[in-house]
Amino acid sequence: MVAALGFQEQDLFREGASWDWKNWPDTVMLLSDGQPTEGLITQDQEVVASVARLYRVCRTRIHTIGVGRERLMVLEDIAKATGGRFVQVANVE
Repeated sequence: MVAALGFQEQDLFREGASWDWKNWPDTVMLLSDGQPTEGLITQDQEVVASVARLYRVCRTRIHTIGVGRERLMVLEDIAKATGGRFVQVANVE
């Protein structure tokens, strides 16, 4: 998700970092099982809080697609925080 927004993850948390807002996408589609396991932040509430902070800067709408039946609330919260839409695909083999 960070790469889709054009950021380097280590720069997101560097004090005084500046970003080129002209290259940000207006929409991102995120397909996930809802388990944040990669990156510097992997706790659901911290992920949502970080996305909400980014949204205040870049205004990129994130639509989320949750695959499976468990731990999808984080995806729903990400979509809600960015004005996006959450869709669940439950019957996946």
